[in-house]
Amino acid sequence: VDLTRSIHTDTHRLANEAVAASAVKRSVIEQAKGILMARGGLTASEAFDRIRQRSQLTNRKVIAISQDIIDRTHHLNQHSRPELLARALLDLLPTP
Repeated sequence: VDLTRSIHTDTHRLANEAVAASAVKRSVIEQAKGILMARGGLTASEAFDRIRQRSQLTNRKVIAISQDIIDRTHHLNQHSRPELLARALLDLLPTP
C-alpha cells in the first residue's frame, strides 16, 4: 500500500495550519506593539523589549502578554479616561 499521497496531503495541511497560526500570533504581537508605541511613546524595538521582559518576568509567552495588552486597552477604552490609558499600559510592563 502506497501512503505517499496521504502523507504528503497531511504534511501539507499541517504546514498550512502552522503558518496560519504563526501569522495570527504575529498579528497579536504587532497590535500590542502598536498600542504601546501609540499610547506610550515607545519605538517598535522598545515596545517589543517591554513585552519580552514581562514575558520573562512572569514566565508567560509573549503572545499571552500581547493579548493582555490588547484586552486591557479595550477595557480601559470603555471604562477610563484616555489620558490614563498610556500609564495603565506601561504599568503592565517593566521599565528597562
